[in-house]
Amino acid sequence: MSQHDSTPYDSTQHDSVQHDSMQNDSVQQDSTRHDSTGQGFDTWNYREGTDLSTRQDDLAGFRVHATDGHIGKIDAATREVDASYVVVDTGPWIFGRKVLLPAGTIERVAWDEKDVYVDRTKDEIKDSPELRDEDRLDGSDTAVNDEYRGRLSDYYGERPGGPGDGARV
Repeated sequence: MSQHDSTPYDSTQHDSVQHDSMQNDSVQQDSTRHDSTGQGFDTWNYREGTDLSTRQDDLAGFRVHATDGHIGKIDAATREVDASYVVVDTGPWIFGRKVLLPAGTIERVAWDEKDVYVDRTKDEIKDSPELRDEDRLDGSDTAVNDEYRGRLSDYYGERPGGPGDGARV
């Protein structure tokens, strides 16, 4: 008992309140967390946990997996600061369409297995802005214009949930 209070101190009640508060903080942190490392989502840069900023291995030929299955193989990858992405050949899945995935969508890389895992569903990737011939610079498979990058930024945005919330980069 404190000298100013006649109510005995109940540590279990305090611990329960503290635990509830910690759980609420945890829930709030989880709802704002953008990736498994706790980093914020950065559309055009590779996440630290992927080792893509430090390893120089070529990703061409790596299999790409959405959260709900295989989507294709990487044709090319760029490693430019604030402008990195991979070009994925989807093969017959989307009628041979190639899609460009911003670097920030790559959640992890299994280097030995040559697998890349992205944090988007197959439908989100299928519905992404189509890479048209006029979006390519000088007919390149990897260089794209700013307008196309802007459309991808609008689509993927800086948010954990994927397309649809209108967030801008």
